[in-house]
Amino acid sequence: MQNNAPPYLSIVLVGRNDNYGGDFNFRLINCLSWTIRHLELNQIDSEIIFVNYNFLEDKEDIIDIMDVPDNLRFVRVRVIYVPQMIHSKYVNPDIRRTVPVFEYIAKNIGIRRAKGQYILAANPDILIHPKIFQYIGKKLLKKSRYYRCDRCDYHKFDINIHDQASNILQRVQKQIFRYFLRGNTIDITDGKPGLFKARMINYFRQLKNVNMIRIEKIANHFSWPVYYDYIPLKYHTNCSGDFMMLHRDTWMKLNGCPENTYLAMHTDSIFVVMAALSRLKEFVFRDPVYHQDHSRRYESDGNDNDPDMQKMFDKFNKDGIEMEKNDKPIIYNDESWGGKKHEFLEKSI
Repeated sequence: MQNNAPPYLSIVLVGRNDNYGGDFNFRLINCLSWTIRHLELNQIDSEIIFVNYNFLEDKEDIIDIMDVPDNLRFVRVRVIYVPQMIHSKYVNPDIRRTVPVFEYIAKNIGIRRAKGQYILAANPDILIHPKIFQYIGKKLLKKSRYYRCDRCDYHKFDINIHDQASNILQRVQKQIFRYFLRGNTIDITDGKPGLFKARMINYFRQLKNVNMIRIEKIANHFSWPVYYDYIPLKYHTNCSGDFMMLHRDTWMKLNGCPENTYLAMHTDSIFVVMAALSRLKEFVFRDPVYHQDHSRRYESDGNDNDPDMQKMFDKFNKDGIEMEKNDKPIIYNDESWGGKKHEFLEKSI
């Protein structure tokens, strides 16, 4: 990065050095290679913050896994190490399900220590469309907005950093099998329908579902389905943990993402509604992010019978309705959010 001025953009990623899912390192290297390439290409003064949460001391250092190129001009990579001792302080089965990585506590640790004017909370296995980097590089971001995008799941493959970006993108798009759009998830086969057609299908489906509640009595008379859990239809909350970007002042004003939710699932959705009810305008990029498919601790595709998943969705919808009713966000965390009281080892590349 040039000079010591604060970066324009901070990207916060979370994980640890356990090769989660059997291929975490593979996905992380793909993500970093792609992201650094486009940050440098668009001359975006930036930092990538990787929060190595509850890391394993007997495993390879995550910084040695990252394979970050030398001689970067515009990008700095920072790794924050959160040891098991700190993780154990947050373990409380009455508050949150015990898992090796408390995702939003970890993200808040990175967000709190980010130096960028704008902060993007993302996941370490996505590829952001090049046009989004171009938009950011032109410094078109506005403090009055929060930024979201659709997500496309694809069957992952090894990205050769020396390949042309357009060739990589074409290969990715041929491997897509699922779209996460506002309010709906659409599975596809053989790359069909394309994203534009899927969005059109979703638009009319969403329009029907949002308006059905306005003719509730008529709909009930004819046994037409009425969606009372309407918050996911009004805001782009679907997979928002993969890409949520806003000005650092708003992150600080909202005290970060909720830390005391029982599951990480839908915690990101709650934060979207918090941002929207902070008088911010939702801006959805035309181009998506691409997610490398992998095994998960819990699914959100409706096939999981875990009752806690439904409880988290109900909380998200209920709290969203409450925020709308009161016309203001709920602030879930106190001033100690993001591990304020703790100092962590940090290494930079």
